[in-house]
This record gives sequence, structure tokens and C-alpha cells, in this order.
Amino acid sequence: MTPHIDFILAVHNGEHYIAETIESCLNQTYENFGIIIIDDCSKDNSPKLLENFAAQHDRITVLTNQENKGLTKSLNIAISHSKADYVARIDADDINAPNRLEQQIQAFLTTSDQKPSALCGSYADVIHADGQKVGTIEEEEFMDTISLRERIGQFKSIFPHSSFLIHRDSFMKIGGYDETFRFSQDLKLITDFLVNGFTIACRAERLIGLRRHENNISTRKSDAQAKLAIRAIASLQDGVTPMDQSQLSVAIDRIFSDSVYRQIDLNKRLIRALLQGKITVLLELIGNIHWSVMLQAIPYTPRRYKIRVVKKLKAK
Repeated sequence: MTPHIDFILAVHNGEHYIAETIESCLNQTYENFGIIIIDDCSKDNSPKLLENFAAQHDRITVLTNQENKGLTKSLNIAISHSKADYVARIDADDINAPNRLEQQIQAFLTTSDQKPSALCGSYADVIHADGQKVGTIEEEEFMDTISLRERIGQFKSIFPHSSFLIHRDSFMKIGGYDETFRFSQDLKLITDFLVNGFTIACRAERLIGLRRHENNISTRKSDAQAKLAIRAIASLQDGVTPMDQSQLSVAIDRIFSDSVYRQIDLNKRLIRALLQGKITVLLELIGNIHWSVMLQAIPYTPRRYKIRVVKKLKAK
């Protein structure tokens, strides 16, 4: 018997794109699937659209939050209602290729050494608000657990959240999405799987259309997303204790709160240098960092390096 898969969608004011997204779920070549949609207290016409789809298709289950809970909590609620073997994420403005489920489930069913135990992603087309293709996301380094771990540790991008096909039992074993992560919950889920010894794979086909528009979370909440992404990445670094994690979180908040300092790439390099105690990298970065930001970071710098950092600052 083929495994059952549930699509998981969370919707908040998604009336512009949700119909196209649902249609792309319904039009799968794979047959054994359902669709669980959770409306996160939408104020637009989304609830009515969802009601109409559910009335027409037995595959669709609609849940409703009475108050806005955010994406992370909404996804955990929706997945808790699923009894499927696997759950497939798709954002309410993205679209699936017709063969998406058919292709991704094969990764779990193969006898290959690269067989994932927890999650399979895919490449993607990047589409404009009007559906026009404007680019692609495809990278050989996504393909296996080892290269993916290295890529995350280097602060490089990973395959999109909307491409996740997740083994539900593995998901439940790690406690689901970390609800302290309002954003970047996809990256945190991957790092949680890796830290707990699960394996991950990626299909080398473009199986979703990732829509870019002004209301994307990555556009509206880029700073908050970056802060949480760095916290997630830090969990992969060897020797990071819970106390280090807490201190790191405070340092990240301090650094990102500085209105003068918005260069995300330098933020990432600085945090990694602080975390790993790489004084050479740290001193190199000081030349490119506003002095007030560096002063905020000093309390979280390894003690044996503080005097050298202070001397470097005085010389500026």
C-alpha cells in the first residue's frame, strides 16, 4: 500500500494566491493524499474560499484558529491533526508541480544509502506575483545530509520550506517545530533533525514554484528571520552549550538592534566569529563594523580575547 501524505497549509489573509495553491495540491499524479489547511484568523476572504473548497473536495480538512497564532504554532496544530505517514509543506502563496509527491516519496522508499529518515526537499522555480518564472533554486550541495550540514554551518541558503516532505513520526519524536521560532522555523527543524541523528535528502527536480512578492515573510521580517536563523545555525556548532545558546541569543538581539548596522552578511560572520572564538576573524571584521556595535558585542566575546578587541577599537 502506498504511504498516505497530507499537505499542510497555514493561511493568514491569503486570498490572492490560496486558490492556485490548493489547485496545485489537488492536481497531483500521486493519489493517496489529503490536504489539511489551517486558517490563522484571516480577516480577508480566505475563510470563505477555504469553506468552498472543502465543500467540493473530501480530501480537504479546514481548521480555524480563533486568534492569530503565527505560522510555527499553526503548523504544529495542523500536523497534530494528521494521521498520515508523511506531511508535505506548502506555503499559501506557492505552487506544487503535478508530480511533486510522486517524486519526493520515492526518496523515502529507495534502498539507496542516501535514503532520508526524516525529511526530503527539492529544487524550486522562483515565480513572480503574477506566476511568471523569474529564476530557479537548485544546488548540488543540497543533496545529502553531510553536505547540507556543511552548507548550513557556512550560513548558505537551503532548499525552500515549501518543498519539505516530512516523515511524521520522526517529526513528532523531536517535538515538532520549535515554537520559540516565530520565523526561520524551517531551518530550526532541519538543525533539530540533524542534531538528533536523522538524515535528510533533496530531489534534484524543481518540484515547487516559490512565489516572491512584497508580502513574503522574508521580505517583511528579514531582520527577525535572520536573527532566528543564526540561532538555529548555532545549534550545529560543536561545543555549544545551552548557556552559550542563551548568551548568543542576547548578543544577536543587541547587534541587530543597532539601527546603523544592517549588513546581514557581516552580522552572520561576526556571530560565527564570536561563537567559535576565532579572534583572527573577529579582529578582521572590526575594521568593517561600527564601533558602537562592537562595544555591544564585547560582553559576549571569549574573555581571553577581550583585551585585544578593546585595543583594536581604541586604535580606530
